[in-house]
Amino acid sequence: MTKTLPDSRMCISVAVFAPLRTTFSYLPPESEAPEKLFIGQRVWVPFGRGFRVGVVTSTNCEATPYIKLKKIAELLDTQNLLTTEIIELAEWASKYYHHPIGETLSHAFPASLRKRKKIQAPVNIDWTITGLGREALESGKLKGKRQIELMSQLASFSSMNANDFNKLNWNFSWRSVMKNLTQKNFILQRKSHSYLRVAYHNAKSGKRVSLNSEQAGALEKIQKQFDGYSVKVLYGVTGSGKTEVYMDLIACLLSEGKQSLVLVPEVTLTEQIVQRFKTRFQGSVGVLHSQCKDSEKLEVWNGCRTGKLSVLIGTRSAIWVPMKSLGAIVVDEEHDVSYKQQDGLAYSGRDLAIKRAQIENIPVVLGSATPSLETIANISSGRYEEIPINRRAKALPEPVRELVDMSKSGRDGGLGKKLIEAIDHHVSVGGQVILFLNRRGYAPLMMCRHCGTHQICTSCERHLVYHKVSNALVCHHCGKKMSLEKATNCCKSQNLFEIGIGTEQVEEKVSLLFPKLRVGRVDRDSVKNPKDLQELFRKIANREIDILIGTQMVAKGLDFSGITLVGIIDTDSRLFSVDYKSEERLAQLLTQVAGRCGRGTGQSKVLIQSRQPDNFVLNKIIHDGYRSYSSVALKERERLGMPPFSALALIKADSSIKKGADQFLICLREKLMKNSNAVQVFVSYPITAFFSPKRVKYRSLMVMQCKRRVLLQGLLSEHISWIEALGRKMRVRWILDVDPEDTL
Repeated sequence: MTKTLPDSRMCISVAVFAPLRTTFSYLPPESEAPEKLFIGQRVWVPFGRGFRVGVVTSTNCEATPYIKLKKIAELLDTQNLLTTEIIELAEWASKYYHHPIGETLSHAFPASLRKRKKIQAPVNIDWTITGLGREALESGKLKGKRQIELMSQLASFSSMNANDFNKLNWNFSWRSVMKNLTQKNFILQRKSHSYLRVAYHNAKSGKRVSLNSEQAGALEKIQKQFDGYSVKVLYGVTGSGKTEVYMDLIACLLSEGKQSLVLVPEVTLTEQIVQRFKTRFQGSVGVLHSQCKDSEKLEVWNGCRTGKLSVLIGTRSAIWVPMKSLGAIVVDEEHDVSYKQQDGLAYSGRDLAIKRAQIENIPVVLGSATPSLETIANISSGRYEEIPINRRAKALPEPVRELVDMSKSGRDGGLGKKLIEAIDHHVSVGGQVILFLNRRGYAPLMMCRHCGTHQICTSCERHLVYHKVSNALVCHHCGKKMSLEKATNCCKSQNLFEIGIGTEQVEEKVSLLFPKLRVGRVDRDSVKNPKDLQELFRKIANREIDILIGTQMVAKGLDFSGITLVGIIDTDSRLFSVDYKSEERLAQLLTQVAGRCGRGTGQSKVLIQSRQPDNFVLNKIIHDGYRSYSSVALKERERLGMPPFSALALIKADSSIKKGADQFLICLREKLMKNSNAVQVFVSYPITAFFSPKRVKYRSLMVMQCKRRVLLQGLLSEHISWIEALGRKMRVRWILDVDPEDTL
């Protein structure tokens, strides 16, 4: 007979940090009182033959057979680290994206807390001058020049820490001098424990820019009915000053003692917005992104959790950060594909922001000059409220847009005659130029003149791109490099020639055409880290660069008054993609790139080169703008039954065997088609992926589509365990992507 859990005993539900789709029940630890257990607390639990870190999701779960329950081995925290709202968000994401709950919850913790490590405040040291030290300084008893410099600096402040001293850039080792002064009792050294190494204080609003009438009107509309859940879309043209509206909104929240979360696509590309926030809100702004050190992530994460940080700016992962008194969420450039996680838990940062706002009963603001078609559809249905800004912040006119027909015109390094003349004119009158080409390297394809063989990567069978700077062939897919001398083809000839153009080739040609001008290039090859990008921004702002050549990195985060001409070198490569979102992304990219110019005084212009002058998308964007294009595009999506008028799910299968991924998906398709609910669900045959990660040798895809989301979700929920078992049996790694950003 099975013995059941007595009513007097607590049963604890724990989500273990492992790829498992259920929580597990445990008894409280032997030596701890039940009242020391909290929802959102990390615990160390016996699991299988070892132990795992987990998080408490319930302290009053349904009783299970007593003999199957084990006791929690250790409480890793003395308090809850996650709020109930974050746990609810993780549970929703786990169900919606069909991802293990333990792995989903692990996203809410910094890497250092996903292990058996208790949260410990780092030791901070600060120094203050003593009365004896001040007397020695004033009386002239100090003889050493370095001692006098340090003591004089310290006398000006109540206290200073290591960060304060390092910022002063001493030309000597100040720590050794400080140690000597401490031994003489001239300086008092104090140790303290704090999660924030920087002396944060309550954020105060610094100097603000006065809003124009449209910005002020938009702010007023956002703040109307701002005391509960709502989704407001700040639909403003490029250069309309959306950031200033965000900051005024946050300033109002700060005055009420509330925190704000601002999501940005890529922090490294939005350095300007981060600096503007830090200038405006002096003291309590945290930044979180993938390039932060683990210690920095922990510091910011805990600062938000405890309420010491009032404003958090971060990429999509910041949506998981617990905040003590969150008042609103802002999603800047909500259309950007960077908000979508592509591996593991394939979540959308924007969609989770909306769900979190709903759970916490707070407003969320989506901002963009080119909102996604899904967002525009939600505006049309009344689910979201549109807040338009139809003119630029400084009352400047929109740049003139012109489509240049290249079908009957030659080009020199990608540059047509009209664009070359425009560059010469704009620079001669003091303007700066951006040349956009979303293709790095020198040439995207190398071909043998004798046999016509293309140079292919031996690892992933993709075309190798020629990089002239390093004189090498590089695979942009897996990163493999090959010297040009080792290139092989069927006739063993070394007579190779380039096909197509990349940013390196454009830079070379521009430097030859305009030898006296200063040329810069921004792509993954020239910009390795945020410091490189900051230095580039500095040069542009100081007019040390006349012509900037770049990939899509120039479409984000650039706000400089000197740019009067934008040249888009090649648009045709994006016109004929099989992905259903390719036209939408092209329209967004053209609008965003064009918006980089005309932010100062003077006439501005955008030249778009194409061999398809009659293309509908290009003409619609150039002549009528993005708003008009989106209206037509939505009607076409509805006619074809594509999202947002249907739901999609994409299954990616990876295998080391050539046919392994295909066989897995074929078996899965046969299983799904036997289900009665599958009658209303379209399930495609497997197709070979156009792109796949470096570690994957063979990847195949299968698309599932249904007009009713609930039917698609139900079908996936019913078969998810079977899919897992099939993957293990066939040794295939698979990823389920609900609401995919692309289907290639």
